[in-house]
Amino acid sequence: MAAIILLMALQYIRISIVPLSFFFLNSIPSSIKANENILQPNDKKTHHPKLQKIKERRSVHKPRKLNKYSEKPNIVLIIIDDLGISDLGCYGSNFHDTPNIDSLADKGVQFVNAYAAHPRCVPSRVGIFSGVYPARFRSPKYSMRKAGFVNAQKCYEDSFLANSEFPIYNFTSLGEAFQQEGYHTGYVGKWHLGNPNTRTGSPLDHGFDVSIGASHTGSVDSHFYPFTIDETQPLPNLNGTLKGDYLTETLTEKTISLIKRFRQKDFFIVLSHYAVHTPLEAKTELIDIYTQKRQNVKDVDKTTFDRGEYYRASQDNAIYASMIRSIDISVGKIYNSIKNLGLKDTIIVFTSDNGGNSSDEKKERVKMKGASNLPYRHGKRWLYEGGIRVPLIIYDPRRRGTIGKKSEYPTVGIDIYPTLLDLAGLSLRPKDHTDGKSIAPAMGKLARTRTIDKPFFWFTQPIGPEPLGCIIKQNWKLIEYEGAGNNVFELYNLVEDPYEKSDRSHHNIEIRKKLIHKLREWKRALINDNDFFGSCIYNKITPLPSLSPSKKPSSIPSDH
Repeated sequence: MAAIILLMALQYIRISIVPLSFFFLNSIPSSIKANENILQPNDKKTHHPKLQKIKERRSVHKPRKLNKYSEKPNIVLIIIDDLGISDLGCYGSNFHDTPNIDSLADKGVQFVNAYAAHPRCVPSRVGIFSGVYPARFRSPKYSMRKAGFVNAQKCYEDSFLANSEFPIYNFTSLGEAFQQEGYHTGYVGKWHLGNPNTRTGSPLDHGFDVSIGASHTGSVDSHFYPFTIDETQPLPNLNGTLKGDYLTETLTEKTISLIKRFRQKDFFIVLSHYAVHTPLEAKTELIDIYTQKRQNVKDVDKTTFDRGEYYRASQDNAIYASMIRSIDISVGKIYNSIKNLGLKDTIIVFTSDNGGNSSDEKKERVKMKGASNLPYRHGKRWLYEGGIRVPLIIYDPRRRGTIGKKSEYPTVGIDIYPTLLDLAGLSLRPKDHTDGKSIAPAMGKLARTRTIDKPFFWFTQPIGPEPLGCIIKQNWKLIEYEGAGNNVFELYNLVEDPYEKSDRSHHNIEIRKKLIHKLREWKRALINDNDFFGSCIYNKITPLPSLSPSKKPSSIPSDH
């Protein structure tokens, strides 16, 4: 009888043998030309042999988690530089025209409470590609010795920036995570994570097979040909460009070309535009349209003074509007190319690295700023909502139940890394994206969740009157300013007061005390200085208080 039961059971067991090559899918499509700066697996060099050995040990594939979809999706991540929360039609703009981005939001999920990991470019991007709060990497840079991290400061001076803004940490970047899963990876556009002194540390060092137009710098001398940086050096690998070419269009064309060459394989491509960062430049035909549209705005070039700086209080800059329209056209071309190629299982993620650049200490210079983040306060460099709130749209054509959904779920830039893994049906890497958490469930069943218990943190180095740190927990937000004696704190209820008009720090004293304690506790846990004693390879990321990541990967959420 037992033998019969065993035979019946075996009929329902499917045994499959997975070839070894499945676990090492690092080949590059042969159709890609050598001059596209592609490194074959054995050609890739690292400037840190010890770090390379660590990554090799960690690159062994873990069993992939079950995906309810039959095919792995392609992913295109689009990052816009300095795009404000109020710059898009779907986020409330009446002056800027963004029909393609608005259409993407209508087809996907629009997050209305998304935050950047930092109010400046470099730290924010560190957060996106590491899944870790940028403050853990001492980003932005400042004296760690002053903060009490003596060993870490020595490592910083000796080798922290030997090759890039990423220190010698034991972690796998977002690009490496997809590369190790057999994806072909490409990076097009602004990188800004390389070392400006040695001009090293490109996307090729962080898991991308192809790097086009990426450099150590955060902006170009001009958005028109020849696309130089530092007034002399052209952006790398932008072959075939001509006089009169506009950078946004060129990067779009390069991305479409890469999509076509990768289309036979699973791919992860990042398109990171240099726009809408300064210098403000656009094509004449678009400027003419918005110059005419500006004539219909009653009060132009309005400014408001707040916390030591003036910031733009009207949305009417014709050149800036033209740059945004070019970005929108770019998104439309990317979407249409994917559709025309029949790549139906391709996810498109659209976001910005920080709030719009809207303020200056001198009033006369505010007219040259393009963004107005109203009704939110301030913008880039600031920890008010205008500085850290960003657009976030996730279009996943496989999830029909998410079409046109607006998700209220709070999220921050460090969540992008685990979210993309989750959407791709890949195992999460909680030891790498230590602070990030997948928000895939927030595209469906959790979309109406406005507040969560998980706190968000920001820590920066003020170069002017800007804040020092910030914490958001549930509906409360605490902002810290450096003071002559004691530091100064502001407290806001974001659910009742999303535009931060009413400081509650003297009314809700107990809440203020608890958040101050939580913020200070987090700062103390940023780095364990003993981890750097005798070795500059930081093998231990100290868990945040009450934020120890779950080691179990989240499941693919339902469409409802």
